Amino acid sequence: MITGVMVLGFDSEIPECRRVTEECVRRLAERGHSNVAGAFYRGHPSETEALDELTAMHADPIVVLPLVVSEGELSVHRMPKAMGMPDNCCSFTYDSEGHEAAVRFSTSFNWHIKVTELLEKRIMEAGGRSGDGILLIRHGSSMSYSAKDSAKHAERLREKGYTVEEASLSETGSIGKALSRLRAEVAGRIIAVPLTIVWTERSAQILAGASEGEEMTMAAPLGADGLMIEVMESKIPEGWRRTPGYAGKALCQIFVKHLAVALYGSDDCYDYLISYY
Repeated sequence: MITGVMVLGFDSEIPECRRVTEECVRRLAERGHSNVAGAFYRGHPSETEALDELTAMHADPIVVLPLVVSEGELSVHRMPKAMGMPDNCCSFTYDSEGHEAAVRFSTSFNWHIKVTELLEKRIMEAGGRSGDGILLIRHGSSMSYSAKDSAKHAERLREKGYTVEEASLSETGSIGKALSRLRAEVAGRIIAVPLTIVWTERSAQILAGASEGEEMTMAAPLGADGLMIEVMESKIPEGWRRTPGYAGKALCQIFVKHLAVALYGSDDCYDYLISYY
């Protein structure tokens, strides 16, 4: 059996979303993952269509990598539910025409240090330098993770010498208030930096409407940069990666190795413990 990887984008009808999703699939394949499929929460191929494709290739287990910056309703509830995953679960068994596969839904990018590094890279690509005003723009969510992740990235950027204010596309007045605070602190240039995978036409319209004519330099979104690919690959556990054999055995081996380290400080007793499983 072989490990399968699903890269899960948001909407196939949004050209930039489709482009980034397909680019992530291509780059993961170039890094040695031979069974990678793209899918979309909205559009085609759907999540179940991608699972059918991977199970038809006898992929087992399958790890799902959502192209979502922070945990929220989309990644915690809506995306997993669309593929048939039970509530409050991060893994389940998928059956497609007699082919079963263990499926694990991975976490979002959250406040990973490489995401912060990429934000700084985007700032520098836009001609930014220490002392510039940075408007860090997230989508926003009813859950608190989005704001917490943004705050962590902002804190790290401030340590680099940038003046940073955070704003949310989904919160009324958020962008205007953040710009007012920036203008009180910075006399020079303001760079708008999306803490998003893609920057859509709708996002641009929201920013333009809320900025009231404020001149800003626009940085690129996170996209399918190599740093994002590194984070995605880090979310494929070693036991799930190009590993032959039954998925349950691989997961059991991972658990026992971590148990050995937790109990005894090393995995020297791994062979002894695994004999009981």
